[in-house]
Amino acid sequence: MLTWNQYKKLNENRNLSESVVQRKYQVYLSEIQLNEFLSRNEINQPTTPSVSGAGNFRIECNPNRGIGMYLSLDTESELGFLKVLLRMEYQGDDEVGQPTYGYTLVGGFARATLNYDYGVGKWKFTLTADNTDVYYSDTLISSNWDGTASPGTPAAGFTTCGYPELPVYCIDTGDLLVQPGPTWLDSQDENTEVPPIWAGFALTFVWLPVLVPGGPNGWYLFNEESEGGVEGGSINELPLGEVPLGEGSVTVSEGACEF
Repeated sequence: MLTWNQYKKLNENRNLSESVVQRKYQVYLSEIQLNEFLSRNEINQPTTPSVSGAGNFRIECNPNRGIGMYLSLDTESELGFLKVLLRMEYQGDDEVGQPTYGYTLVGGFARATLNYDYGVGKWKFTLTADNTDVYYSDTLISSNWDGTASPGTPAAGFTTCGYPELPVYCIDTGDLLVQPGPTWLDSQDENTEVPPIWAGFALTFVWLPVLVPGGPNGWYLFNEESEGGVEGGSINELPLGEVPLGEGSVTVSEGACEF
């Protein structure tokens, strides 16, 4: 295992701030701890379908922490490929003790659910209420979800035990409430980097330097018809209150939408 000074020296030519290197070092230490845990807890019997990993290893996870479901989205724009986090909230166990999860959305698709399908014998992730976008995995914590999505909809990417501690926002457009999801470019590390994008139904916030390196800091807001935004602020949080959008505005508040 590398000491802090050894790790810092390895990264001294990467033009990274010390705070970034410190966060990467914490991730490095966490990975070592996880590998040590797995090596001490190898299980030679079949894993249960609750929260199981690959091979003969099983990682126990408190279902009350929720499950992070990441979706892959190709916007067919200059943003390229994105990773959107859905915070799958624990909704209790089913009749035989398996945890179930759900996430309510407004707009393009009504609901996302995650539960064990006893008829198929696999975990089932449903992206739309009418069951047209369904994905399956042998294990709940998985990077291999098989399924097909309807054109223009996100595809299931991978799941994690819990999710990053990030703010929750609700956007009032005047016509509907939108709860955006934290979003990363495909080239970014969602475990260590602050999300530069918050994507909701037909409404997206982008931190300006993502598109204009060296340009003015601020959040750029757009939908299919209008654009707006504010300069200043911080990538760590969306601007609260009224934000200009075209000839009107939207209102951003912190906390989950009450649908």
